[in-house]
Amino acid sequence: MAGGIDLFGDDVDSVRSLVAAVAKIAGRNAAAIHKLTEQVDRVVATQESNAIAIDRLTHRIDRLSQSVARMSVGAEADRSVMRGIQAENQEILTYLKGKH
Repeated sequence: MAGGIDLFGDDVDSVRSLVAAVAKIAGRNAAAIHKLTEQVDRVVATQESNAIAIDRLTHRIDRLSQSVARMSVGAEADRSVMRGIQAENQEILTYLKGKH
């Protein structure tokens, strides 16, 4: 019987060692999972910040595009006025040449 109790005691010690090893591994896994969770949180926060920055830049680009379009319309109007002035100047020059 003593031999059986010794074997049982050895089995209990083996189970204790195995449970301790599993607990140690589980602790390391928990720490690794916690670390990964923190990293994912940082990535998500960075992604949110990037999305906000991209949204702001998109609005700025839209406003800039609208400003350029308005400037283009203004430039076309200015060009039309300049052509009118040029035509009037040409008429004046033609008239003055005819007088001399």
